[in-house]
Amino acid sequence: MANRLAELSSLPSSTRVELRMPNATDLALIQEASADPVIPLTTSVPSTWSETEGRAFIARQLDRPIEGRGWSFTIVDAETNTPAGNLFIDLSMQSVGCASVGYWIAASHRGQGLAGDALRLARDWAPSEFGVERLTLYIEPENTASLRTAISAGFVPERRLATFERVGDRFAEMVCHGFGQGGQAAADRAIVGVLEHRMWMNGYRDAAEWFDHWMHADFGEFGRSGTVWTRPVILAQQIGEIDVSLPLSDLAMDRLNDDTMLVTYRSDQGIGPANRSSLWLREGDEWRMRFHQGTEALPD
Repeated sequence: MANRLAELSSLPSSTRVELRMPNATDLALIQEASADPVIPLTTSVPSTWSETEGRAFIARQLDRPIEGRGWSFTIVDAETNTPAGNLFIDLSMQSVGCASVGYWIAASHRGQGLAGDALRLARDWAPSEFGVERLTLYIEPENTASLRTAISAGFVPERRLATFERVGDRFAEMVCHGFGQGGQAAADRAIVGVLEHRMWMNGYRDAAEWFDHWMHADFGEFGRSGTVWTRPVILAQQIGEIDVSLPLSDLAMDRLNDDTMLVTYRSDQGIGPANRSSLWLREGDEWRMRFHQGTEALPD
């Protein structure tokens, strides 16, 4: 089972912006966000509004740290005490020193610099609060306003990743931005960690376009059941959904050389736990899974 995250020691705020836990006073904000043409495509904000759906969204955000996934905060305009957006810190890769950040601002609050202020708060607070050395943002290259916001907050654009992020019913290219210590090694850990998790996420693993792009041409797998899988066999069948606890437990990464990364972790599924290992190879600016193995593990 995923580990519940430790309680926060503090929450950041400034004269312009504060971050707080979501609550029922955010319902009007969520209603506005649900009507936005983009926000529901990349978040769990409901695309069809009802108060029931709005309250369910709030409950999901409060469940994130209980599930071990991360922390979801309401961005509040401190000058008017008005909810303006959301900022999520994904801690799925906390064990390898990385966290990713996502955010949105409702249309009625845009153009006031609130997103940049919230990002700067997270940038200065999260590394020490969560013990990570790197924060990562992924932004579509066409989203010029968000790109400017990230750069103004000190995030550095590093690489473009094709077929990376699900946006509605398509997979979009993203520009990866980084902030913090660790250089290229930390940047690679962040991306490989995201990809390893998405190999287990419904909406990614069952999408042939995405799976095809991130598997190495010579991919092979020794499955938990003893089945030997090859890339052609996997792509020839319908990749089904899977019931697994996320984030992955006991995640660790070892850099074997400049172009090879070994990832190890434990998967907890309905059929029982397994010890897992994956070998990722660099191809240009991208990493692709070359080999995967699962071995039945003893339950806790």
